[in-house]
Amino acid sequence: GMFKIPIGVVYIQEGHCFMRKWLLLSDPEDPTGGAKGYLKVTMIVLGPGDEAPQKDGSEASGKGTEGEDDVESNLLRPAGVQLRPATLSLKVFQAEDIPQMDSAALEGLKNLFGAGTEAKKLVDPYLQLEFAGKKVKTKTLYKTNCPEWNEELKIAFQFPSMCNNMKLTLKDWDRFGKDDTIATVNLDVSAVSWPSGPHGFLPCMGPAFINFYGGPREFSALPDGYDELNKGKGEGVAYRGRVLMELS
Repeated sequence: GMFKIPIGVVYIQEGHCFMRKWLLLSDPEDPTGGAKGYLKVTMIVLGPGDEAPQKDGSEASGKGTEGEDDVESNLLRPAGVQLRPATLSLKVFQAEDIPQMDSAALEGLKNLFGAGTEAKKLVDPYLQLEFAGKKVKTKTLYKTNCPEWNEELKIAFQFPSMCNNMKLTLKDWDRFGKDDTIATVNLDVSAVSWPSGPHGFLPCMGPAFINFYGGPREFSALPDGYDELNKGKGEGVAYRGRVLMELS
């Protein structure tokens, strides 16, 4: 695939540059053939007396910021190449077997501040969906390890999307401090999509249970070193629950 852009278009941008933008590559002889690939680049055009823009920490390290992860707004595409607007819809029904995430002492504080009545299940779960740099989440259900959400999460994007990973994160709500990560699943969208071609369609799956894995289930009020596993950074060593969902 190819991507063409006039030098003047780059020069008139702020700082005379496009920083960390995605280019949609296409076949110039078949502009309606869709995307042939994607390339992430930085383009700078300088004239006499112009100063090159300074690299920030993310540019120097090769790591983008959270805003740059929104690929839909950071995508440049050639004239004549059209992407279809689409909506990723995830129906989240219920979850089972979520482990304890709060201590009994913290539970007492939550009750004191009106977060609910005393219960045995010390976890306040919700599910977060991330796709194409966008995040949505279910409502939080308090003090239950078998929540029933029965919600539909939607994310608008351009199809076909350059994003191939859908991140599902089970989290535990905390009034004090950051919410805890219970477990994470990274779902390969191409694995639930028909191959490209005349019969291609949006990803779909289920209803089906998706198992979540991470660190050991045993609760510890002290740092246990397994938080990275719960965040999906590494292979989970223990079952931490499952969620019934449908993708369409």
